[in-house]
Amino acid sequence: MTKYEIKLLIVEDDNVIRSIYQRVLQNTVANILVAENGEEGYNIFLKENPDLILTDIKMPIMNGLDMINKIREENKAVRILIMSAYGESRYFINAIESGVKGFLTKPIKNEDLKKAVVEQASDILLEKNLVEAELKRRTAENEKEKSDKILNSLSEITATIFQQGLNDASIEFGLKQIGEATQSTRVVIIKFETENGNRNAQILNIWRANNESKEYVKLPNNEIGLQTPMLEGWHKLMKSNKIVGGNVSNFDPQMKSLFEMLGSKSISIMPIFVNEDLWGGLVLENSLTEHVISENEAKAMKMVAYNFGAALYRKSVERELINMNLNLEKRVKERTNELEIEVFERSNAQALLRESEEKYRLIYENASNGILLIQNETILLTNPTMVVLMELMPRELIGHKFYNFIKSSNKKDIRKFFKSDKMHMTESSFEIMISTQSEKERWLDIKVNGIEWDDEPGFLVFASDVTLKKSAQLKLNDLNKNLEKKISQEISRVKQQHQLLIQKTKLESLGELSASLAHEINQPLGGISMGLENIIFKMSQNELSDDYLNSKVNVLFSDITRIKQIIEHVRTFSRDQQNAEVKLLSIDKVAKNAVSLIKRQYANHEVDLIIEIPNDTYYTLGNPFRLEQVFLNILSNAKAAVDEKFEQNYKDYKKRIKLSMEKDDEYIFINISDNGIGMPIEVMDKIFEPFFTTKDQQSGTGLGLSISYGIIKEMNGEIRVESDPNSCTKLTVELPITKS
Repeated sequence: MTKYEIKLLIVEDDNVIRSIYQRVLQNTVANILVAENGEEGYNIFLKENPDLILTDIKMPIMNGLDMINKIREENKAVRILIMSAYGESRYFINAIESGVKGFLTKPIKNEDLKKAVVEQASDILLEKNLVEAELKRRTAENEKEKSDKILNSLSEITATIFQQGLNDASIEFGLKQIGEATQSTRVVIIKFETENGNRNAQILNIWRANNESKEYVKLPNNEIGLQTPMLEGWHKLMKSNKIVGGNVSNFDPQMKSLFEMLGSKSISIMPIFVNEDLWGGLVLENSLTEHVISENEAKAMKMVAYNFGAALYRKSVERELINMNLNLEKRVKERTNELEIEVFERSNAQALLRESEEKYRLIYENASNGILLIQNETILLTNPTMVVLMELMPRELIGHKFYNFIKSSNKKDIRKFFKSDKMHMTESSFEIMISTQSEKERWLDIKVNGIEWDDEPGFLVFASDVTLKKSAQLKLNDLNKNLEKKISQEISRVKQQHQLLIQKTKLESLGELSASLAHEINQPLGGISMGLENIIFKMSQNELSDDYLNSKVNVLFSDITRIKQIIEHVRTFSRDQQNAEVKLLSIDKVAKNAVSLIKRQYANHEVDLIIEIPNDTYYTLGNPFRLEQVFLNILSNAKAAVDEKFEQNYKDYKKRIKLSMEKDDEYIFINISDNGIGMPIEVMDKIFEPFFTTKDQQSGTGLGLSISYGIIKEMNGEIRVESDPNSCTKLTVELPITKS
């Protein structure tokens, strides 16, 4: 599948959904950028300038519509697709007013997502191609005009050289024509020479434009040394018939200093070959402006340099013919020696060819894959591995139709493929099932390449045993059938854990968190469903490779493990911990576990939950699930306080809860503060008393903080409260630090 060469920015606060979109689109779009919220998406837009933006609407920090409006202030043309699980009309109206190209409603099907992105990517590439085509057209017209001038000059130079021969007058005329056609200020002919191991460029002829200084910068012996790395690199490129040079401002410091001393701003050197050897170069210099010659100019200038080299070669051939006539006998002897060497080398080549054929035969016979040569649907050759796979002797294979050995349902398609008159020069793959003499079904993965054999089309087939992979696919299908039932059973077991009074407070917390837990479980379930759809699609297209299947299975098991971990944590947390084991526990880990249970719920209620937990790990003695219950009780009360204040319609009020940690040499302090309704002093004095509550009977029993107080006391800690009516509340849990 061809990828669209565009930049796609995905803005989605849900990590799992974001990862799924990346996997779905990774074979469709060449460059995918991701952001977790609107603010991060806006910053990435400013830095990367994506072609297409796929964004959610409701996100923390900055929502999708606010981000789109900020982006429109920077770029009104960028294409945007909106996606949301909310169907209210105001979202559609706001999206239309923001100039988006489409609105996708979650959950989004793979094919719908791909279709929407492909439509926008096609339009983006079409617009880019139109702009590029217009620019190329204008550039081509300018290059053609310059190229025509150079070619006209080439005709005049060639005619002059053939009429007058190669001399100073014809060379001066030719350089003048080249300089005027290319608008150069200097045209120079250099010749490469080597003396005492040093390679130099000898300046032979110079033409200057009328506005160019008559005094050319003087060099020692009129030479330029080629000992610098850049000049040495140029010389190597010119040997490969490459034009070298560029703008002087881009050269390395040593080269820049040299050519600035020569008064050049840009330079281009065309290689001159004489009898296929690099003789020198034709140099175009510009001391007025920077200029790099175009492709058409380069082609024309190469022809000029070629003709100049041909003239030099012709002159050298004339001298050589004279010398050959004087030394004919010597040349005959030299040629005789060359022929003897050639005969010797040909003999060696034949020996090497025989050796190479023997190596290929050994590879063919010892290959780990089965190999068949098929022509006109008939097997012509087979290797020993194929004999083992088919469990048939070579005589039972050679001369027989290949499709007769196939038992799978795609037999007709494969026969049609091998019967086709067209050459399949690209590799094609099939999975086939054969029945062996041991009466076992065997699956083979075959790779087919079209070849020419004895001047007729044929097919080279490579086969490998994939029976184990097929068996794994069947087991995976069985696992998928029972997956939903197993998950339902696990969730049912969690809901049955409610016995003692402490358990009632846990179940109250879990009841408040049920929506968040369901969301956490549904996310990997969605990933599992989408992954299985992709596997089935690949199987239907005969594109299911071992690597792809293994990677998908790993992802599915990862999602299953994630669900199991969530369920296991809730089960353990809700279990009766009255006689729970006291052990060394990580305070920051317990806090993070508590936050993981409520962060989704708090985000859905627009509570800004700020977590400031240090990277260092601190330990204390206690039961981790009872301590987690303490954190959940305090966080639940904080949420109730900010919700109550929000209902009182305070102007510009935003709900905020903060969990942070501090320490000294002996204790760690866990602070949970909120900007909620606060408490008067008479309420603050009673909050740790059993059954005291400011909530109604349906909202709470008044046991949460009293139980939390008892748990912290059992851990040799303290719990304190500070509050300001209608302003804030802060509870501090103080625990002794125990060395690990």
